[in-house]
Amino acid sequence: MRRLLLATSLLIVACAISVPGGAHSRGHDLAEGLIAHLGLGEFGEKLEAGGVVYSGLLGQEQLKEEVSAVGAMLLVRGVPPEVVIDAFLHPDTFRDVHGIGRHGALPDTEGITNAFEELMLDPEFDMAGLARDPLREYNLGERELSLFPKTHSTVDRKAVRNAWHSILKGRLESYLAGGISQIAPYLRKKGGKVSPARELSAALHASTYLEHEFPRFVDSLIEPSKPYASEFDQEYFWLETDFNGQRVWALSVEQRLMRSDVALGADLHFYASRGYNSMLTFIGVVPYGEHSLVFAVNHTFTDEVLGFGSGVRKRVARSRVSETLAGHLEAVRRQIE
Repeated sequence: MRRLLLATSLLIVACAISVPGGAHSRGHDLAEGLIAHLGLGEFGEKLEAGGVVYSGLLGQEQLKEEVSAVGAMLLVRGVPPEVVIDAFLHPDTFRDVHGIGRHGALPDTEGITNAFEELMLDPEFDMAGLARDPLREYNLGERELSLFPKTHSTVDRKAVRNAWHSILKGRLESYLAGGISQIAPYLRKKGGKVSPARELSAALHASTYLEHEFPRFVDSLIEPSKPYASEFDQEYFWLETDFNGQRVWALSVEQRLMRSDVALGADLHFYASRGYNSMLTFIGVVPYGEHSLVFAVNHTFTDEVLGFGSGVRKRVARSRVSETLAGHLEAVRRQIE
């Protein structure tokens, strides 16, 4: 359950605005489609009164390990779309609201080699546990598992740190080279495997409302080496946060599309060392009458929602999401005001 709560605490789910009337437009059609998809149309009166509402995408999960959630609605007027996206994705927002540190991991040879030099092991890092049973707590592939010393005696901290550097570097290089299809599966005990590639593919292809309007944007997340991926602003990060007194490290790609009246952002986590398997968040701003519809849709995948009591676990996850959502949304509101 603690791993589940970590995964849900990383969910950034978000914002929609429903305003009656106004000019009918392509943006209006997209807004209506999003409101219907998120199941938030019934909250119109509360929205118009300035309230914040949220809802879970109940019944829309495609994979059993998926936790899907959508979040709050908020009226935005007179704020450029890129300002909203910047506030939502700003590193300070992640740090202040969620305690997540984001560090640049540039997609070039020199940048990748040196990107993880700041990664350090906490004094409380369970070296013996990692050496004894790496698959108990960590997401590792077959090659990655072999990088850690197989011993129950004193473990070389520098060797372990270098192993994590190598894992993050290899995962980043694989995604840059071939996108989602090159994401290696995680090994589980007793010979099982989990495929973050399959999870993220399901999440991306479930986003038909965006795939129809912005096909190249979605395709560039599936395979960043596509020729037209250069149309979008892409930046790579490695992230770290606390989990049960230990560090969690993750890799993400942030992609943005900015136009005068529309903005779209994506935060795709294609590797996480523990706590969750993968994650995708779409954030966007589209015109809707005299206002803007600010939305976000999140798909997070974790083994912690499987097995006996999975329904309860998912409900707990969505409840936790609403709490983190409120804090994140309030932080965005303060910035754009």
